Amino acid sequence: MTQERIRTAEAAKIVGLPTRTLQEKAAAGLIPGARKVFGRWTFDAAQLARLGTTPCRKVSTRATGY
Repeated sequence: MTQERIRTAEAAKIVGLPTRTLQEKAAAGLIPGARKVFGRWTFDAAQLARLGTTPCRKVSTRATGY
């Protein structure tokens, strides 16, 4: 079974984020199913649909002291 991969612009519409923000979050490992293929970000459409508009947050290092 092959999974549908979509590009950044379409993925940004699904999750409701600007494209650059989505790319930054993907690079930080915060977007499930994100993969960089030949220098371009692609996203698993099914995983993005499950993520929906849930905000992706990175835990602050200030609180942990690291």
